[in-house]
Amino acid sequence: MKILALMLAVSLTMTFGIGTARAQVIWNPIEVYGCMYNDDADGDELGRAIESFNEWADERAVNDYTALVLHPYFAPASYPFDFLWVGIWADSTGLAGIRQRLAEGGDVRQMLDESATCPLHQSYITTKVKDPGGSTDTVPVEVSTCTVKEGRLGMEGGAVVAEWSAYLREAGSDSGQWILRPGWGNEPDAAYTFKWVKSYPSWASLGEDMEHFLNGGGEQRYGDVAGPVVDCDSPRVYLARAVRSMDG
Repeated sequence: MKILALMLAVSLTMTFGIGTARAQVIWNPIEVYGCMYNDDADGDELGRAIESFNEWADERAVNDYTALVLHPYFAPASYPFDFLWVGIWADSTGLAGIRQRLAEGGDVRQMLDESATCPLHQSYITTKVKDPGGSTDTVPVEVSTCTVKEGRLGMEGGAVVAEWSAYLREAGSDSGQWILRPGWGNEPDAAYTFKWVKSYPSWASLGEDMEHFLNGGGEQRYGDVAGPVVDCDSPRVYLARAVRSMDG
């Protein structure tokens, strides 16, 4: 199952300002669970719970939901989660399926609860700014939390991602670039503007982008583009795997 292809799902059409122009882009609603394995559980038990979820979803023809599991690879010692469950709906009308999940998914929920505890449940909307290249089944995904600087507008943060993505495209990068805007369930005092997600078809692809950034002029260009507008924290890097696609 090709994870980056699944992340190209079409969805909710909204208007989002990028730079001084207003461009119509596609937004997807997503949900994120932050989970820790229970004391006696491991990835095998999670795998069985995922199989149960897919069987349940297949029986009910749930074909508008993609699920990804992300395990941290580079993360700070303070990072609390063993894995993230990321669910992507085809569009916002798919949220109607939450009622069915609550009413009929008790057995699946119990299996998931037996394998892991998930205290975090948040929503976002996401849009793709740059297409990724072809990928393997498990790929590195980098996530930064970004804040637009005082005196700047939120749309200028989107313009930074768009301009940087255009630069990467010209440089031959096959990374994918996404913006995530916070939705329900974020901390009340969260001050960030968006999360910047970068996916890579392989570790070799990530290494090529890093080499260009460090030794090919990319760092200076990034400073020129992003420095006056946004502050982004140290990225976390995850191993991402698709466990369900929108076509079942």
